[in-house]
Amino acid sequence: MTRGRPTEIDSLNGAIVAKGAVHGIPTPVNACITDLVKFREALASREVSP
Repeated sequence: MTRGRPTEIDSLNGAIVAKGAVHGIPTPVNACITDLVKFREALASREVSP
């Protein structure tokens, strides 16, 4: 994120969350981490460099 590049959160934790949903297995920690990283990415994209 500090370099302005997108993270791989969807292919890592996002994939675990999706697989869990398909099989009916809750993955709350992975979902939380995914949401937090996506939130941070959204904030970083709105930040203005001096």
